[in-house]
Formats: sequence, C-alpha cells, structure tokens
Amino acid sequence: MPMRTLGWLALLAALAGAQQAPVEQKYEETQKLVHRYWEEQQFAKALPLLEELRRDPRLLQFPEYRSNVLYNLACGYSRVGDKARAVEMLKESARAGISNFKHAETDKDLDNIRNEAGYKEALDRMRALAAFWDGPPLASGFRERLTEEEKITGLSKSWAEVKYNFAWFDNVPDLNWDALYVEYMRKARQANTMLEYYRLLRELCARLKAGHTYITPPREIREQLDFKPPLRTGLIEGKVLVLELLDPALEGDGVRCGL
Repeated sequence: MPMRTLGWLALLAALAGAQQAPVEQKYEETQKLVHRYWEEQQFAKALPLLEELRRDPRLLQFPEYRSNVLYNLACGYSRVGDKARAVEMLKESARAGISNFKHAETDKDLDNIRNEAGYKEALDRMRALAAFWDGPPLASGFRERLTEEEKITGLSKSWAEVKYNFAWFDNVPDLNWDALYVEYMRKARQANTMLEYYRLLRELCARLKAGHTYITPPREIREQLDFKPPLRTGLIEGKVLVLELLDPALEGDGVRCGL
C-alpha cells in the first residue's frame, strides 16, 4: 500500500477520535480533509464534517474558526444545490464576522445562489462590517512608501485587533502585547518600503505563535512574502508528512509522499 494512502488513513483515524481532542486540533484535521474533498469535487462528503464542527459548542470560543466553517458550509450547500441552506449559512457567516465581500462576490462556490434574495442581504452585511474596520480613512491603497501616520495607523489597527479579539493569550503567558506595540512603533517608523513594513507586521504577528492569526499583505507584494513550496504537508501522529506533491519534479530531488 502506498505511503500516501497510509497517511490519509492515519488522518481519517485521527479525525474519528477528534471529538475528544482540543477544538483547535479538531478544526485543523477537519479542514485538511474538507480541503481534499473540495479538490476532488466531493462536496457532499465535506458537508457532514463541517456540520459536525459547526455543532461543537467549543467552537464558540474561536470566532474566526466558526465564521470560516459557516462560510465553507454556505459554499458547500451552494455546490450541491441546496440554495436555502446555502443562503442561511452565508447570512450566519456574515453575522459571525465574515467581512470579505469582495471574495464572496467572485467565489465560484456561491454562483448557484447569486439570484437568491438572502444572498444580497448577506453581502450587504459583509460590506457594512468591512466599512467599519476598513473605512476610507484607513484604505490608503498600495504605494511603495507609506507616510509615518499610515505606518502607525496600520500598526495600531493590528495591535487593537489582537488586543481585543485574540483568543489564545493563555498559550503565550510571557508575551506582553502592549510592550511589543511600543517596541514595534519605533521599528515601524524606520521601515523604508511597503515590503519592509509588512515583513515587520508579520514578524510582530509571529510572536503570538498562532498559525491562524496572520497579516495579509497587498496583492502587489504578496508573492515576495507568501512563497510556498509546491507540496502539501500534514501533521500526522506528531510528525510532519508530505501528503501531496504539486510539482512532479520534486520526485527527482528525492521528495516522496509519506516522508
């Protein structure tokens, strides 16, 4: 049996016992399997996993996880033709905090519900939430260099979002977020380019040691910051294993699934 198959069997076994696992682990393992089903266009198989995760009361402790699950459910129900349920989940995801209306407007997973009345209602709520967090005074757009006021504003916004919404401070008990804010204010002023500035913000964000808390850079510099190797990995039984090679040339370098 190929190692790749063994890897997925291990993942399925872990998922079967995830009810007793921490909700963060359950979320990660579920999302990995859902992503696989999505790539295979097996949306009906992904939906029960997402519904089980949605019903887990512990998910209420993690608003970002919950809103993502709800949005993915909207996409899945749209794909299988259950328009009423898709609209219901999309509206609920908007109430839970999803605000990226631009992504929703172009997401092909939602094409089946574009003409549904509830779709517009959900998008309007997303726009309102986005305007609250990213109104015109903060939406300066991409430029090679930022003013000092813009640097401090962006840093302050990142600090405030974490200060009042980050759920895992218990995992970093020695972290003084306010002290880091003061420290990075000086560093932010010294950043010469937009690229340097976003590297600095990501450096600050990394101090939280949370993989699902991140800084999204502007599209113009994303490739310089978000380079990823052409393979997919997963944490299986405490080990990072290669699950899929996205570039066959890697096999020539000795990279194999299951290693």
